[in-house]
Amino acid sequence: IDIYGGGEDIWGARDQFRFVYKQVSGDADVSVKVVGLDDVHAYTKAGIMARASLDADSAHVLINVFPSGGLELGSRESAGAAMVAESPGQTTIPGARLRMVRKGDEITTYYAKGDGADWTEAGKRKIPGLGKKVYIGLAVLSHDKAELAKASFADIRW
Repeated sequence: IDIYGGGEDIWGARDQFRFVYKQVSGDADVSVKVVGLDDVHAYTKAGIMARASLDADSAHVLINVFPSGGLELGSRESAGAAMVAESPGQTTIPGARLRMVRKGDEITTYYAKGDGADWTEAGKRKIPGLGKKVYIGLAVLSHDKAELAKASFADIRW
Protein backbone atom coordinates (compact mmCIF):
# COMPACT_ATOMS: atom_id res chain seq x y z
CA ILE A 1 0.00 0.00 0.00
CA ASP A 2 1.26 3.47 -0.87
CA ILE A 3 0.39 6.41 1.38
CA TYR A 4 1.18 10.01 0.48
CA GLY A 5 1.68 12.39 3.39
CA GLY A 6 2.39 16.08 3.70
CA GLY A 7 2.52 18.21 6.78
CA GLU A 8 5.22 19.98 8.68
CA ASP A 9 5.90 17.41 11.42
CA ILE A 10 4.78 15.18 14.25
CA TRP A 11 6.51 17.18 16.93
CA GLY A 12 5.99 19.88 19.53
CA ALA A 13 2.40 20.20 20.71
CA ARG A 14 0.54 19.98 17.34
CA ASP A 15 0.91 17.38 14.61
CA GLN A 16 0.51 17.66 10.82
CA PHE A 17 0.62 14.40 8.86
CA ARG A 18 -1.41 11.75 6.97
CA PHE A 19 -2.87 9.03 9.17
CA VAL A 20 -4.49 5.83 7.89
CA TYR A 21 -6.01 4.21 10.96
CA LYS A 22 -8.69 2.22 12.61
CA GLN A 23 -10.16 2.57 16.08
CA VAL A 24 -9.23 -0.30 18.39
CA SER A 25 -10.63 -1.16 21.81
CA GLY A 26 -8.23 -2.76 24.25
CA ASP A 27 -4.94 -4.40 23.41
CA ALA A 28 -3.41 -4.48 19.93
CA ASP A 29 -0.40 -5.82 18.03
CA VAL A 30 0.41 -4.09 14.73
CA SER A 31 3.40 -4.61 12.46
CA VAL A 32 4.43 -3.40 9.00
CA LYS A 33 7.34 -3.41 6.58
CA VAL A 34 8.45 -0.07 5.10
CA VAL A 35 9.57 -0.89 1.56
CA GLY A 36 9.96 2.67 0.31
CA LEU A 37 10.05 6.26 1.56
CA ASP A 38 10.63 9.37 -0.54
CA ASP A 39 13.61 11.41 0.60
CA VAL A 40 11.79 14.77 0.65
CA HIS A 41 13.54 15.92 3.85
CA ALA A 42 15.83 14.38 6.46
CA TYR A 43 12.83 14.33 8.84
CA THR A 44 10.32 12.74 6.45
CA LYS A 45 8.67 9.99 8.52
CA ALA A 46 6.79 6.73 8.01
CA GLY A 47 5.66 4.49 10.83
CA ILE A 48 3.06 3.16 13.23
CA MET A 49 1.18 5.44 15.60
CA ALA A 50 -1.38 5.05 18.40
CA ARG A 51 -3.39 8.18 19.30
CA ALA A 52 -5.97 8.92 21.98
CA SER A 53 -7.90 11.13 19.56
CA LEU A 54 -7.70 12.66 16.10
CA ASP A 55 -7.01 16.12 17.56
CA ALA A 56 -3.69 17.70 16.47
CA ASP A 57 -2.42 17.77 20.07
CA SER A 58 -3.49 14.22 21.06
CA ALA A 59 -1.55 11.96 23.40
CA HIS A 60 0.26 9.40 21.26
CA VAL A 61 3.12 6.97 20.70
CA LEU A 62 4.96 6.75 17.35
CA ILE A 63 7.67 4.43 16.05
CA ASN A 64 8.94 5.66 12.71
CA VAL A 65 11.78 5.45 10.22
CA PHE A 66 13.44 8.34 8.35
CA PRO A 67 14.71 8.09 4.72
CA SER A 68 18.23 7.52 6.13
CA GLY A 69 17.03 4.40 7.96
CA GLY A 70 17.29 6.14 11.33
CA LEU A 71 14.58 5.21 13.81
CA GLU A 72 12.58 7.46 16.12
CA LEU A 73 10.42 6.60 19.10
CA GLY A 74 8.26 9.57 20.07
CA SER A 75 5.42 10.17 22.48
CA ARG A 76 3.16 12.80 23.96
CA GLU A 77 1.89 11.80 27.41
CA SER A 78 -1.21 13.98 27.43
CA ALA A 79 -3.14 16.28 25.10
CA GLY A 80 -1.26 19.51 24.48
CA ALA A 81 2.01 18.36 26.03
CA ALA A 82 5.26 18.59 24.12
CA MET A 83 6.37 15.50 22.25
CA VAL A 84 9.55 13.79 23.41
CA ALA A 85 11.61 11.46 21.25
CA GLU A 86 14.70 9.31 21.16
CA SER A 87 16.61 7.41 18.51
CA PRO A 88 16.54 3.69 19.37
CA GLY A 89 18.63 2.47 16.45
CA GLN A 90 19.22 2.24 12.74
CA THR A 91 17.66 0.10 10.01
CA THR A 92 17.45 0.23 6.22
CA ILE A 93 14.85 0.99 3.59
CA PRO A 94 13.64 -1.09 1.88
CA GLY A 95 12.96 -3.73 4.44
CA ALA A 96 12.59 -1.84 7.71
CA ARG A 97 10.03 -3.64 9.86
CA LEU A 98 8.19 -1.83 12.67
CA ARG A 99 5.91 -3.20 15.38
CA MET A 100 3.74 -1.73 18.14
CA VAL A 101 2.16 -3.76 20.94
CA ARG A 102 -0.41 -2.18 23.24
CA LYS A 103 -1.27 -3.73 26.60
CA GLY A 104 -3.43 -1.42 28.68
CA ASP A 105 -1.76 1.99 28.90
CA GLU A 106 1.68 0.60 28.03
CA ILE A 107 2.97 0.49 24.46
CA THR A 108 6.09 -1.43 23.50
CA THR A 109 7.71 -0.74 20.13
CA TYR A 110 10.07 -2.91 18.09
CA TYR A 111 12.04 -2.89 14.85
CA ALA A 112 13.73 -5.52 12.71
CA LYS A 113 16.21 -5.22 9.85
CA GLY A 114 14.56 -7.25 7.12
CA ASP A 115 12.55 -10.44 6.74
CA GLY A 116 13.36 -13.22 9.15
CA ALA A 117 15.24 -10.93 11.52
CA ASP A 118 14.38 -11.04 15.20
CA TRP A 119 12.49 -8.13 16.74
CA THR A 120 14.61 -5.66 18.72
CA GLU A 121 12.83 -3.62 21.36
CA ALA A 122 12.94 0.08 20.51
CA GLY A 123 11.36 1.19 23.79
CA LYS A 124 8.26 1.31 26.00
CA ARG A 125 5.95 4.16 26.84
CA LYS A 126 3.27 4.32 29.50
CA ILE A 127 0.61 6.77 28.31
CA PRO A 128 -2.27 7.07 30.80
CA GLY A 129 -4.06 9.52 28.48
CA LEU A 130 -4.71 6.92 25.76
CA GLY A 131 -7.92 5.51 27.19
CA LYS A 132 -9.59 2.20 26.32
CA LYS A 133 -10.22 3.07 22.65
CA VAL A 134 -7.30 4.28 20.54
CA TYR A 135 -6.71 5.18 16.92
CA ILE A 136 -3.87 3.04 15.61
CA GLY A 137 -2.42 2.99 12.14
CA LEU A 138 0.17 4.17 9.66
CA ALA A 139 1.55 7.72 9.78
CA VAL A 140 3.38 9.51 6.95
CA LEU A 141 4.68 13.07 6.66
CA SER A 142 6.98 14.90 4.30
CA HIS A 143 8.21 17.62 6.70
CA ASP A 144 7.51 20.04 3.84
CA LYS A 145 4.09 21.72 3.58
CA ALA A 146 4.55 22.18 -0.20
CA GLU A 147 5.44 18.59 -1.10
CA LEU A 148 4.04 15.11 -0.48
CA ALA A 149 6.17 12.13 0.43
CA LYS A 150 5.23 8.62 -0.67
CA ALA A 151 5.70 5.77 1.80
CA SER A 152 5.25 2.22 0.56
CA PHE A 153 4.20 -0.40 3.11
CA ALA A 154 3.84 -4.19 2.90
CA ASP A 155 2.97 -7.06 5.23
CA ILE A 156 0.60 -5.00 7.37
CA ARG A 157 -0.59 -7.12 10.30
CA TRP A 158 -3.31 -6.05 12.69
